[in-house]
Amino acid sequence: MSTLLSTKKRLLTFSINKLELILDSLKQERLEDTSLDPNLTRDVHLEKIRKLEEGIKAIELAMAKVENSLDGLASTFDSISVSGNEPNGFEEYVGKCETTLSVAYDYSTLLQTRLGTIKSLLSQPLSSTAESSSFPSTRNARVKPLELPPIPIPTFGGNIWEWDSFWEISNTNVHSQDIADMIKFDYLLNALKGEAKESIKVLQVTGGNYNKAIQFLHNKYNNREVLINALVERMDHCSLRGQSIKDQRHLLEQLQGIVTQLEDKGEEVNNSWLIKKVLSKFTESPKRKVIAKKQRVAPSTPFTMSLLFQHLDEVIRTEELILTYTETRPKELIKTSKVLTNKEDFIRTCMYCRATHPSHACTQYSTPQERSTYLRKHNLCLICASPNHNTAQCIGRMCFSCGGARHTSCCFKASTNIYGRSKPGNAQEAPSATRTSTTRSKKGNSGDNANKKVQRTHSQVNTTTATSELGSPDNTNTESVILLHQAATNKSLRTHPCLPVGELTIVDTDTKALVKVHVLLDTGAELSFIDSCLANRLHLPVLDTKEVQLATFGSQEVKRIRCNRVHIDVWDADGNPHNLELLTHNVRHVHLRRQNFL
Repeated sequence: MSTLLSTKKRLLTFSINKLELILDSLKQERLEDTSLDPNLTRDVHLEKIRKLEEGIKAIELAMAKVENSLDGLASTFDSISVSGNEPNGFEEYVGKCETTLSVAYDYSTLLQTRLGTIKSLLSQPLSSTAESSSFPSTRNARVKPLELPPIPIPTFGGNIWEWDSFWEISNTNVHSQDIADMIKFDYLLNALKGEAKESIKVLQVTGGNYNKAIQFLHNKYNNREVLINALVERMDHCSLRGQSIKDQRHLLEQLQGIVTQLEDKGEEVNNSWLIKKVLSKFTESPKRKVIAKKQRVAPSTPFTMSLLFQHLDEVIRTEELILTYTETRPKELIKTSKVLTNKEDFIRTCMYCRATHPSHACTQYSTPQERSTYLRKHNLCLICASPNHNTAQCIGRMCFSCGGARHTSCCFKASTNIYGRSKPGNAQEAPSATRTSTTRSKKGNSGDNANKKVQRTHSQVNTTTATSELGSPDNTNTESVILLHQAATNKSLRTHPCLPVGELTIVDTDTKALVKVHVLLDTGAELSFIDSCLANRLHLPVLDTKEVQLATFGSQEVKRIRCNRVHIDVWDADGNPHNLELLTHNVRHVHLRRQNFL
């Protein structure tokens, strides 16, 4: 029994010492002096509240431990007194416990009072009276509750690629909230648009149909196979933009993102065919180095897609480090601004029959009606023939003829051939007009009569040109008029040089419309320029600034000027796109008179 009594005494002594240690620690931190300072942020005040709550909790647990130990000691003393042996010292332990618990209780009450005051002041704005009495130096201070801006619910128009992100945000903000289903349905209708909104209009807008609408959208747009096909198609279209290390890094990041998503969808990406396809998209030097690294790996180690990306990243990182530390970097290939005419540079496939010819030259679907029927029958986009989106969501170029949401090759409103080919009737009229003019100029004997006839023929040609430009009912093609000019003009009357001109189609950034601009073709020029005013109006991106030396006609000195190198996307008469890099220059404009034209 004496052993039990000594154990209880030690436990009580240990609990009392622990409580006193906690009180001393808290008093050293001076938690009882904690106050609301308006100069501090809300996060600092919250940290003070947390420390007060932890201190109060620690005191309460230690006090409970002392009380339990005292109860155990009292029970032991009672059992001993019953047996007839009443030991001394119990009153001493009781007095020590009462003193310690009283101090702890008073300190805990002080901390709780301070905590309640800070919480009440922090939960509501400070009044002017409290400010003037407590904080006279900071009369206009306000403690504003922390409020995060609401996350807007995105819109969804039926693009299956955007469904996962739309549903995650909508589920967090609306679907998982404790609100009525009718309100959730209203939020859903406001977030949907286009095809997705039309598909659920068959359901009556009631709270009971909300879950049915969600299930319907899940069944329609949460299609794993379609997403996988879209990812595979993106991988097929991934290619190098250039031969630089930066382009290699960009391609690697694109392929890593696509392969990671395929793995998340449960697709097997570690087969040798797919690994070989990914590696083939890079240039010869990285491929050789990756294969060399593969040969140094043990044959028992499988060559996975992640290992391929690791080797490619090491090779590209090494090349990037070399470029960082070397002084003479390899010069970038200078892109010429001449329009490429080699057919091998552009391998374009027909959007109707998939043959290797332009879409407007398709013979299997020769008329716009047949082409439009083909696109609608197969549910393809009328602009780019893509199966992944509808026409309203396409960001491709509109029709060159009418500006509508369709490809130019399937436009019904095109009254003339926009690809620059002459109609059969016009092609036959031009030679006959030429022969007639030539025959008239040869009639007569000689001298003044011949010159008069030549001059009269020339005036007739000018009249024809003016009529064509003004858009008269005559449908004479521009090419036919040029042939007539060449046949009817007397070379002896030319007193100025002539340069060929052409037209290119660009996009006006202000009106978003397709406009045609004139191009002066000078085969003797070494550089290509664009008017600075036109470049500024189109807001063309400036690639860099270059200093050039200009030697113009009639000038005996070479001028040094600084020009901006800009990039522009253009289309030729056949609708083929071209990327040009031009130098800006202040072009001198001269108003042409009618006699300036041939």
